[in-house]
Amino acid sequence: MNSISDLASLMMANRRQSALRLEANTSGQAATTGIAQDISKHLKGSTMPLSLFERNSSLLNQQIPNPTEASLIFTTAQTTLTSISDGISEISNDLALSSQFESIDDFNRLAEQASTKFITIVNSINTSVASRFLFSGASVDTRPLPDGKELLNALEATITGITDAASLSNALDVWFDDPGGQYQIIHYAGSTSSNLSVPIDNEQTATLALNANSDVVRTTLKALAKTALSSKLTIADDMQQFRLLATDSFTDLVEVNDQVTRQQGAMGLIEENIQDMQNGASSEITRLEQQRQDLIGIEQFSQAARFEALLQQLDVTYRIAARKSETSLVAYLR
Repeated sequence: MNSISDLASLMMANRRQSALRLEANTSGQAATTGIAQDISKHLKGSTMPLSLFERNSSLLNQQIPNPTEASLIFTTAQTTLTSISDGISEISNDLALSSQFESIDDFNRLAEQASTKFITIVNSINTSVASRFLFSGASVDTRPLPDGKELLNALEATITGITDAASLSNALDVWFDDPGGQYQIIHYAGSTSSNLSVPIDNEQTATLALNANSDVVRTTLKALAKTALSSKLTIADDMQQFRLLATDSFTDLVEVNDQVTRQQGAMGLIEENIQDMQNGASSEITRLEQQRQDLIGIEQFSQAARFEALLQQLDVTYRIAARKSETSLVAYLR
């Protein structure tokens, strides 16, 4: 270095080069993302509108998990009802043919089939999702019923000594429907005062107006139990008693399946409402994000042109510096 003026000139050149690199980097990022890198400067210090957009978007994002959870719960409940309805339809078709049965073995096979349906439906009613039992009412932490096999065994123990269809039907009526009966007092462990409610947003909730103690569930299980337990009666070879029970079961199941269908329809309306709320929240978030983009967005082509111009200035600065120090472009740009 020959003089102080040369040193000063070098320092000014270095500062100019650093400023150009920083500005080029900022313009390059802006050209790539379409978003202003210095938002406060872009908005001339008026950042309140941006803060409002971000706050509203954050609140909406916090609400979305509510309808998502509600949708999962009601979709699972709807699947359970569909399984129950399908099971009722299958066993009903066979019960309708019971008048043509010619042997006790036919009725025993039907009883075994009804037992399987009973166990399957009870276990489906015990389903849980998102750490909640769906059919326990408000007592979501409690499984509503025992295992299907266990419940059927408890039923079987209560009919010991019964010898005719009418007595069995009466015993099942008491067991399932009497407020002091074993089903409601001993075996149903869910809430008897309120049903499962799920928040959809800050103001609305969706209520699953069905639990394992609802009439539709008890009637379904009672109708299946009539046939399932028929093979346990001490009625020897009295096929007439079997036919009476099969006929009663068929009648009850046809009626209760209509109730299941109505429950499915009501639940479907709730699912539709939840879906509408999800779509509405998602659309609003998209709208807010677009408005935010409009607020802080920039014209990318002009930034790309600016970036090119800055690169040209850096190139000129490099050429000047290179003549003095023989610096390579790669080393210079580091």
